Amino acid sequence: MHRNLATTRGCDKIFLTNMSREHMICSKCGEGFEPQEKIVNSTGQLWHQQCFVCAQCFREFRDGVFYEFDGRKYCEHDFHVLFAPCCNRCHQSYER
Repeated sequence: MHRNLATTRGCDKIFLTNMSREHMICSKCGEGFEPQEKIVNSTGQLWHQQCFVCAQCFREFRDGVFYEFDGRKYCEHDFHVLFAPCCNRCHQSYER
C-alpha cells in the first residue's frame, strides 16, 4: 500500500511540454503524445492527462491524491472500499 500526492508543484506529477516525444508512450493506452499536449509523469510512468484516472471509477484524482496497490492507482474512496479492513460481522470499514 502506498499513498501518493500528485501535484504540479510536487515531483510526483509533472506536466512536460517541451521534451522529445518521439519514443514517449502513455502507460495506460500505449499511444504517443501530441506536440503541445500536457503529459503526467507519475512514479516514473508517463500518462495522457485523461488517462491518469482511478483504476476503479475512471475519474480524475481529486486534488491529485491517489493510492497505489499492485501497480494500479485508485482514488481515496475506491481504495478504501476495495482494500480497507472491515468488520467480519457487519462488513463496515473501520474508521481511520
